[in-house]
Amino acid sequence: MERLGIRTTRGLTAFVLMAGCLAATPFAALCGAGWVFAAAGLLGVGCDLFLHRTEPGLLDRLSRLHTGETLRFEVRSVGLLMLLAQLDLAGHTGLTAAIALVMCLLGGQALHSAMRTMIRRRLRFPIAAHDIAPRLPGISDRPLRSLTEWPGQRMLAYELTALLGLTGTLATGDARWVVAGLTAATGACLLTLLALAPYLVRAIRLSRRPHHRDDTVGAVAAARPWRP
Repeated sequence: MERLGIRTTRGLTAFVLMAGCLAATPFAALCGAGWVFAAAGLLGVGCDLFLHRTEPGLLDRLSRLHTGETLRFEVRSVGLLMLLAQLDLAGHTGLTAAIALVMCLLGGQALHSAMRTMIRRRLRFPIAAHDIAPRLPGISDRPLRSLTEWPGQRMLAYELTALLGLTGTLATGDARWVVAGLTAATGACLLTLLALAPYLVRAIRLSRRPHHRDDTVGAVAAARPWRP
């Protein structure tokens, strides 16, 4: 277990359940087993959330093997669309709307990752110098942790919303539930991007100030002890 980054027996059990549920969702979607898909999806998301909180080492290793939360998110999202097509609950219009929302959600997640990376790279030097030269002009604060941290758990929250909508559709036969769940998830992703956009604009402006970097370098150099 230590090689996998798993520290407890509960973590190992959650990992086995998550892997089994992830493997079961495509087969359930192909067979049109809606309730099996919903149960496997909800249980898999629950185990994934548990592992995020208790076994971060395991998730880091999975990401290095290119089997991280993004791949799991894509498998469950594609399986959801396959299931809707198999059951024909949403009709042509509902299925088209679900496909569009899933594509927007996937694109929003990719854009969020890109924005987060750009902000960190462009603000890395000013933030590192913030303690040495806190009064330098143009040094902006970092974004809120709720906007940049926990990307995997945020994706799982989106999945949970979509799966709850699917459960409502299966229980009532009304496709508006799953579309509403996907709409809520996409809206939450869009709000996160809009909230993160001002930090990206400020980071880009800060990185384009040549005099600011010179001033920061000078302040850092002045703060260092002189050695003959």
